[in-house]
Amino acid sequence: MPYIPNTDADRKEMLEAADCKSIAELWQKAHIRTAPPALENMPAGMSEYEVTRHLSSLASQNAIHLVNFVGSGYYDHLIPAAVGTMVGRSEFYTAYTPYQPEASQGTLQAIYEYQSAICRLTSLPMSNASLYDGGTALFEAIMMAVRITNRRQAVISGAVSPIFREMIRCYSSNLDIELIVVPVNDSKTDSSQSALVDAVTDKTACVIVQYPNVFGTVEEWTETVERYMRKKPSPFVPPIRSHLQC
Repeated sequence: MPYIPNTDADRKEMLEAADCKSIAELWQKAHIRTAPPALENMPAGMSEYEVTRHLSSLASQNAIHLVNFVGSGYYDHLIPAAVGTMVGRSEFYTAYTPYQPEASQGTLQAIYEYQSAICRLTSLPMSNASLYDGGTALFEAIMMAVRITNRRQAVISGAVSPIFREMIRCYSSNLDIELIVVPVNDSKTDSSQSALVDAVTDKTACVIVQYPNVFGTVEEWTETVERYMRKKPSPFVPPIRSHLQC
């Protein structure tokens, strides 16, 4: 079926109503060109193989051997060849979206396996998944902590991505949530861990850090977590730690 299912008789009737003998005459009367100037100068079409070869030759001109210093969570990474094969198996995908769990068992299975692997790798009690991006996942983690602790304050390290922090600010702008951003320390690349603990009060629902942080630093948090546990804001609820996968 054509995209616009008008028959030749339909088009003839419409042209007669517009007092035109052809589509070209209709465009001319409407002061519309039959094709933009840029399209008139386009080369002839190519086959799929020719287009692929042409684009590959253009891509080969990029300096792909250089080290990427864009930072902010965007790093060169390797995707194992097995990933493409696994996600292409029919039991791991369906024609439905993840919002229809009753028809998307493959997606649920893949998410379960991912969460299980993250929990084993990080020794964390929980891992989120099936969210759009890091900022969305972070906001959901904050809201979970707020609901569980009945507190309305989130302490955030300045080494968390500014994009994520802006998303949190936007999402919570109409909510009764206080965001406390603690600037990075003098190194300008690490969280001010002591200041983060000092910022915790009996109103704090959670402390948000990024690991590795936005500057690419892998920080040691063991002593800081232990100090936080000793501080025990009253009434004390164990801190909720959630792995943020970027």
